[in-house]
Amino acid sequence: MELVEYGKGEPVKYELDASNRLKNLMQLAAPMSVVDIQSAIERFEANNREAETYADSTGYDLIYQDKRYPPKAIFGMALSSILDDPIYSHHFTGGLGSECFKVLTRLKFEIVSKSGKSINEIETVLVEKPAKELTGTKRPIIIGEIPGFDIGHHFETRKEMMPSSFHRVWTSGIDGNGNEGTAAIVLSGGYSDDADYGDEIIYTGAGGNKDGKQISDQSWSQPGNAGLLTSMDQGLPVRVVRGHKHESERSPKSGYVYAGLYNVVDAWEEKGKEGFKICRFRLVFSDQNLEPKIAEPSLDYTKKPTERRTGTVLRIARDTEKSRQIKKLYAYQCQVCGTAIRTKSGFYAEGAHIKPVGRPHDGDDSVDNLLCLCPNHHVMFDKGMFAVADDYTLLGDAEGKLTVNSAHYINLENFSYHRITHGYD
Repeated sequence: MELVEYGKGEPVKYELDASNRLKNLMQLAAPMSVVDIQSAIERFEANNREAETYADSTGYDLIYQDKRYPPKAIFGMALSSILDDPIYSHHFTGGLGSECFKVLTRLKFEIVSKSGKSINEIETVLVEKPAKELTGTKRPIIIGEIPGFDIGHHFETRKEMMPSSFHRVWTSGIDGNGNEGTAAIVLSGGYSDDADYGDEIIYTGAGGNKDGKQISDQSWSQPGNAGLLTSMDQGLPVRVVRGHKHESERSPKSGYVYAGLYNVVDAWEEKGKEGFKICRFRLVFSDQNLEPKIAEPSLDYTKKPTERRTGTVLRIARDTEKSRQIKKLYAYQCQVCGTAIRTKSGFYAEGAHIKPVGRPHDGDDSVDNLLCLCPNHHVMFDKGMFAVADDYTLLGDAEGKLTVNSAHYINLENFSYHRITHGYD
């Protein structure tokens, strides 16, 4: 069956699955010989150790004549030669247990981890450890990518994720804690308030849920919720897995599929559909610049809708001219502490939206929804460490009153929204 692979428009002469990966890879690679691998290595060397679409290896190396090579790239080049058709990195997976590694080890090539441990030793440990050890809770938490698991990697069951620490907890959707952060989450349809836009996810925290319905309030101190807060504060990436019960066109028909790394960019609380308090998180696919700086229109009190641009990541184009005029109005002095940060070219401050512009808050990009803050108080305000009462009294970890210029009208409904989402009202 001939299919057209995404992004290139070139026909691929072999059947691809829903993830654009080759079906029956072991059958296609059956003719592969030691000579094919050696020839691929020679071409790799002749091409300055580069192969189109293939990155350098991150977890394992193929050893040949005392030199290290990226095993996935070498295998892909060899398979391209056998099939007389370009086979790219996204057409198959590498890593422990992959068909790529199975073929290379069948041909007696040595594959070792970056630390020098043989793949045979690693696989023996994973297979031969007693079940009690494999299902225990003492596996180390691993933040970020784990070698051998590419985007689109399929797991038949949750248990398959545990030995590698990909997701260590069988019965919980969040694998993490407040001290170390969250390593991974599984989207499995457990919460009716969740929303999945692909590169942007609105995720409901853990706790108080039974059979998909909320029966009690959630807490920020719950380990999984605390872990997501830590990941947000420290900028730690979170592995996201979609399960077959998760309502999304991107979910697999069975099992679970790895969706990639996401960053937690926002957290707030609200009443869920069942009337109980829930902890909410916004996660965004982490391979893009989320807030590009662009030229924008002049300051006024009109409610100019934010511009949504479709790309790899859905992002908000901010009306920065309004922010600049608010900063000029306050002479770049923070409305909380009065600090104006001097730079080589003048002064620096930040325009802070009271009600966030991004989904799902959808605040207005207008001067009645903007404050002039120093970087510290901007971060504290966004994370709910302080709030502002209707009489401008500062609440939480800030004291005194907000400085407000007589020419600056602020919509108090925005302050109310901020207080509610961060638990002050």
